[in-house]
Amino acid sequence: GGANDAAASQAVDTVAPTLAATPVLRDVLDGGVVVRQEIEIRLSESLSLANPTALTSQFGVIAGGYNVSVASVALSPTQSDRVILTLSDVITKGLGVQLRYNNLSVDAERAPTTEVAVQDVAGNDLATTGTSPMRPTNSSNVDATFSGITQTRVFSEGKLGGSGNDTLSFTASRGTEFLLGGAGTGDTVAVSASGSANGWLIGASSSITDPALAGFVRTAMGSAPVFSFVNPSAGFATAYVQAETITFGNGSTAASSTGTTFTVGADGVLQIGGSLAQNLSIDTELVGSGSSLRIGSGAGNDIITDSADWTGRSDTVVYKAASLGLTSTNGATNPLANVNALLSNLTQVVQQTTSGPNLVDNSITVSLPGQTDTLVGVERLRFV
Repeated sequence: GGANDAAASQAVDTVAPTLAATPVLRDVLDGGVVVRQEIEIRLSESLSLANPTALTSQFGVIAGGYNVSVASVALSPTQSDRVILTLSDVITKGLGVQLRYNNLSVDAERAPTTEVAVQDVAGNDLATTGTSPMRPTNSSNVDATFSGITQTRVFSEGKLGGSGNDTLSFTASRGTEFLLGGAGTGDTVAVSASGSANGWLIGASSSITDPALAGFVRTAMGSAPVFSFVNPSAGFATAYVQAETITFGNGSTAASSTGTTFTVGADGVLQIGGSLAQNLSIDTELVGSGSSLRIGSGAGNDIITDSADWTGRSDTVVYKAASLGLTSTNGATNPLANVNALLSNLTQVVQQTTSGPNLVDNSITVSLPGQTDTLVGVERLRFV
């Protein structure tokens, strides 16, 4: 045949897009306030995202040992060769960042409209990163001093909640972790996923000069105390917590449940809620000099042990009539309702313990209507 019979052909693009520059983590500001963070990924050619919503689960971000969720994936509105990842949390300055992409697409056909993959316009997929993650440049300026941030901030030592109500969880494998609820008024920290507060040593710090506290904690804690929970059976894993609610296990207040819920009042008092009897160990070594830690369910039948009694420190347990809802007209028969009632019943209210758990020379019971508490290693009682 002649030249006119020659078959016409068109070159097909089979070259997959590749990374063209180091990804960049950056703050996004609105009116001078950081409203979110993004990671920009620049690739070697123009791109197509057929199903960006489903792509969020195929990107993995790690900073400070934490997994940071990707809230959304989109193409840059101005540069077609760039993918923008919006993060759920804010990564603070100085932290190393790892970024992985896992291409789950079979790629049986070119550029299908539903394929979950980062592709060029010809339908070639970006390859999975494999064992070598991308390492974005961290250009964030965020630290603990920034105000107005709604998301949780990630530090190497822990997390700081945003301006809303946050739920944070202690990871015992980290050994020591600092979890501050932030500016919200209904923040919750889950210290353990199972069990109760029994077996943990409870302490508190109200001093920003406490060397045990991480730098971001000392900056952000304000006047509210930070409570410490130490688990000796887990290699002395320690959670330093500041929140309105602190839970152990399911945190339930039902009598048949094993969880423990602590609530923290505006005055910084750690208060056990619910009707469960509690077995608590207080480590006064973890309570700063001159500080107070008031703990009690108000429901009674608690066992409170000063686990650092051997130090010789003089510790006081305070029973507050107002906290128990008692006044001279409400519950007048209760010994705490008024001073005269207490004095006339004191020998029945306070007695030395002669048997029971953790018996030491200064074990006492406090018997009130509907409740009997056991106090171990406590030197003083106050009724107010």
